[in-house]
Amino acid sequence: MPNTIPGDPLKSLAQLGSWFEKRKHNKLKKEENDIRKEGNNITKEGNKIQEGRNDIYSRQNNLSNLRINIKNMYSKDSAVAEKAVEEIFKEIDFYLEEYKNTGDIKHQTEAQDLLNKVCLYARNAGISNGANLHENDTCNAIAKQINTRFIATDENGYDWESLVIDLRGALFSKKVSIENIKSIKNLKLDGCKFQDGLSLKLAYSKTDENNYLKHDPISLSDCTFDGDLNIHGDSYSVTQEINLKKNTFTNEAKLDIRNLSATENGRLPIIIEGNSMPHDIFFTSIISATIQIGRNNKDDLKKTETPGGIVVKNCENADFNIYNHTINGSLKFIPEDKDSIYRTNTAENIYLESCEIKGFVTIGTSYKNARYEKIKNIKIAKIK
Repeated sequence: MPNTIPGDPLKSLAQLGSWFEKRKHNKLKKEENDIRKEGNNITKEGNKIQEGRNDIYSRQNNLSNLRINIKNMYSKDSAVAEKAVEEIFKEIDFYLEEYKNTGDIKHQTEAQDLLNKVCLYARNAGISNGANLHENDTCNAIAKQINTRFIATDENGYDWESLVIDLRGALFSKKVSIENIKSIKNLKLDGCKFQDGLSLKLAYSKTDENNYLKHDPISLSDCTFDGDLNIHGDSYSVTQEINLKKNTFTNEAKLDIRNLSATENGRLPIIIEGNSMPHDIFFTSIISATIQIGRNNKDDLKKTETPGGIVVKNCENADFNIYNHTINGSLKFIPEDKDSIYRTNTAENIYLESCEIKGFVTIGTSYKNARYEKIKNIKIAKIK
């Protein structure tokens, strides 16, 4: 209540009237604000409901488009199929983005399920052995999209290599290149046919001053290479093992392994076995490897054959073993093929058993100024 003026009833009555009017005005103002606030809340709730509906409609449209793209992936029109593959990979990117942002495993599962459908196409297409050109084009598009994702992983942070990429038995009519590989354990290529070759490039192992990336073993078996097989590191990528067995090399396909290193104080086993060998084999700048060509099996004396030659270049602290093998070309152990004053290495130990070498055996270099470390041990048993 307001303070009134004693002895002046009219003025006191006016003050009372003014107070009641002001109180009534404030009350109406508050009610108006409350109504406006409630209206805003209702509007926000309505917008949220509409956003939810829009999100549902959007996801329904995406699912509808995804079904169309999966269907179009099987199109006999290569352009239609390749576009569908591109869109499916974008959808996989979407789920991996959600997984990166939320950590919710369901998004990774969705990405894996989609990738499984793509890989299933490639595996089934391989059964036709290249007879259907549109399938070949689609498989090449799949390989290209995979390589694009591996290269971009440093930029976008998507965990593509956590997904299983099962392409076993697929056929690729164009060269397949997969670069910036940080983990190869989920990349399954056994039984594939590479009509123009395969190139695998491992990521640089050093991540910072105190840490380095140790690459998983690389294993390829039952593959057919009509083009070259390259397994390369980036500035001596640290690798646990390379195992190449029971592969078929045709059309003078070569094998080139370079820029790899064993783990600290360890060895890098490289095993190359099979009835069909590369036409030529090159080992370049491989540190602390134990390289084996042919079977070290006393019960299996069947000789394997390299149609061309073998070159071992600048392989520091590497042991080199050849068993039951014929080399139709030359066998060379050489330092860097340049006129250099720097001391370089060719190999550590050389062991040849039950081998036939039809070309020249070269140990060293023809460059006058080149220097190289002495090979510790050379052992030759039953060689022609």
